[in-house]
Amino acid sequence: MRIIPYLLITLFCFHLVIFCNSQSISNNLILAAEIEKQNKKPNSDPLLIKVALTNNSSDTFSYASMSCSWQDFYFTNVAGLTIAVEVCNSNHPVLIKIAPHKSEVRTLCLLPQNYKELYNMKFKIGVKLLLTQTYKEIHHLKNHIIIWSNELDFNELNKLIY
Repeated sequence: MRIIPYLLITLFCFHLVIFCNSQSISNNLILAAEIEKQNKKPNSDPLLIKVALTNNSSDTFSYASMSCSWQDFYFTNVAGLTIAVEVCNSNHPVLIKIAPHKSEVRTLCLLPQNYKELYNMKFKIGVKLLLTQTYKEIHHLKNHIIIWSNELDFNELNKLIY
């Protein structure tokens, strides 16, 4: 019967280590977002958002994604703002590595449900990162972290239209 408290303490310590490790990782990652210049006033065209995931640690950061539907891991904190996903013929897991003090830059197509509400809206972009170090682990992933971007303001969009 003494083994049960020992197992509970071990399990608790294991979860604490995983939690602290994910907190440490997320403290070294920054997701910066900006609204890209638009060719015309938005009305029905998707809005382009450039995001850069920066690794500020001294170690290479690795995470799992998909070759084509990588947009599925991105989202916003506002209902009615969705991110378009590309249609493709071949979609498979990939291992993304970001070297120390380097960034991975992507462009997202944002699809608002109601364009009239955009001009008073502020929002953030989030990304769910599936933590892994090797390609072999990709199919068995359970640990993930969510990183949020800086706040974006659609009132700034008027300044970017040329």
